[in-house]
Amino acid sequence: MTALTSFVAAGGHGFSFTVEGFYIIDFVILVVLLWAVMKGPIKKFFLKRHEAVLAEMESAKKIREEAERKLAELDAMLGGLGAEVEAIRKQFAADGEREQARILAQAEADAAKIRDGAKKAIEQEMAKLREQLEAEMIKSVMETAEAKVRQRLDLATQKRLASSYVDALEKLDRLDRAA
Repeated sequence: MTALTSFVAAGGHGFSFTVEGFYIIDFVILVVLLWAVMKGPIKKFFLKRHEAVLAEMESAKKIREEAERKLAELDAMLGGLGAEVEAIRKQFAADGEREQARILAQAEADAAKIRDGAKKAIEQEMAKLREQLEAEMIKSVMETAEAKVRQRLDLATQKRLASSYVDALEKLDRLDRAA
């Protein structure tokens, strides 16, 4: 018996909205619920990360402003010393720029680490959610399929399936003997 004739003999037919349609609807509902549940925690996570980066940037800005303020104070105190003052001012300006560059580089490095950490955390959570979703879907499909098979499998159908299975085994046995 071919697979098609077995399928037709078992009462199979094409797409039925009352069966497969509800599976699709259930899946869509599950995806929407997962999005609704995870939307808040993901948003909170990124808001916390955003606030941490902003705090780092604000701290760097304060340090920069403090350095600029100190430079201005020193310029005022040493205003009349001519060339020596000019040399000191240039040195402080260079130091400030290096400090600014260092702080900005550190802030950028910290932000990159935070982004990488967030990306990894999201990927891990998505993988966990995907695995959970797959497990739940498989379980649900198996339970539904089992219930449908039990519902449709009466004694006459069981005997017919057993008989066709025994016939198939006998054919295989004859082929093995012939070979």
